[in-house]
Amino acid sequence: MFLAIVLLFVGLIFGAYVAWISSLALIIFALGFSPYGQFACSLHLQWLVQQEPPAVDILMIIAWLNKFLRKPSFPRIAHPFWPFFIFGLWNIAGIAVTNDLHRSIIFSSTTMYILVIIPFTIWLFRKDRVESSILYYVLFSVYITASVIIVAYILRLYSVGSHFHFLYLAGRPRAFFKDPNVAGPFIVFILLYYLSMYILGKNSIIGWKQIVGILFLLVSLLLTFSRGAFLNALVGVFSVGLIALAAKRQYRYLKLTMAAILAIILIFFASPLLGQQRFTRINNYDINGRAAAWVSAMYAVKDHLLGIGPGQFEYYSVYYQKYFVRNSIITPSAHNVYLRVLAENGLPGFAIFLLAFFYLYYIMLHTITLSLKVGDYSMIVKSTWILSSITGILVEGLVVDVLHWRHLGLAIGLAYLYYFSIADE
Repeated sequence: MFLAIVLLFVGLIFGAYVAWISSLALIIFALGFSPYGQFACSLHLQWLVQQEPPAVDILMIIAWLNKFLRKPSFPRIAHPFWPFFIFGLWNIAGIAVTNDLHRSIIFSSTTMYILVIIPFTIWLFRKDRVESSILYYVLFSVYITASVIIVAYILRLYSVGSHFHFLYLAGRPRAFFKDPNVAGPFIVFILLYYLSMYILGKNSIIGWKQIVGILFLLVSLLLTFSRGAFLNALVGVFSVGLIALAAKRQYRYLKLTMAAILAIILIFFASPLLGQQRFTRINNYDINGRAAAWVSAMYAVKDHLLGIGPGQFEYYSVYYQKYFVRNSIITPSAHNVYLRVLAENGLPGFAIFLLAFFYLYYIMLHTITLSLKVGDYSMIVKSTWILSSITGILVEGLVVDVLHWRHLGLAIGLAYLYYFSIADE
């Protein structure tokens, strides 16, 4: 806790990358002293300072090296992973048709890392009992992120935010994330955990500390002014509600949901007019920015059925927008994960992508069904949390590019972890 607070102020004063380097040094130092093992320790502090790339990118490699230097072996790939592995391989193959080789290699490698390596590694190290450690530090990281967002907003109110410009994007607090549309959903990730725990857990009592914590997260979520994050939250809450119906916990669901809606309304009307305008009107960026990029994606698909290659959307988008949509370019980015995958990976890659997530949903629903059947409330809570989180992220993917969100890879990995845990029982 103390180290996390120190790193928070290091980031505020000296910049995010200084804080990231400090956290990396602390993690490497802690590798020899962690009671949870090499891999667990590599996950411990990655959440203390959220910066891209986070320290886990290096430390996951260290974890693999530690494992295979001690016991050289190549792990068997379990069958549920195959669709994601095939998508990763197709993504790599797409490098051959790209115009910008450097960007394509980086983009493809990141996709492989998020959708394949993180989930596979969490499953691979499942016997090391790292789950509780992961959850604890994700919780802690979310509160650190929420604290930075609220502090950044207050600084901006008092006109001193310019001294901490790296905490903002277009005037909106983003903490140490690259965008408020990533910081917001990261907070939603844990809000859905609290919702699942209260509605589907054995204990229906929420202590005052939890209530204060949830309200704190709701305030920070609103201050990101991220409409995508709110869409994510609404879809996640609805998903939890469907499972609550199956588990006959409707009363708890309605009670907590109504309380949350009331809290959001109160916070919303207490927010500045800028925030209210952002949530209540469609702006030029949406009409002439996102929509134009979506149209350009369809032109790219029409001309390149096998894909334009990973990471190439921004180049082709500028071309198609300029000649077929509009002369002035507001944004070249896809702002839609499905159109990005369809344009960059072509029809075959898009089909594999959908298959991977359909199979993932089969696994998650199977986990929930078995948990309900055997009355394993702990697993019901965890599997519901992951299903609602992934559903919220994928729906938000209609308006935001979520392909490289690290907590998506983490959620996929936990979904596999819970599936194999309940199957083994």
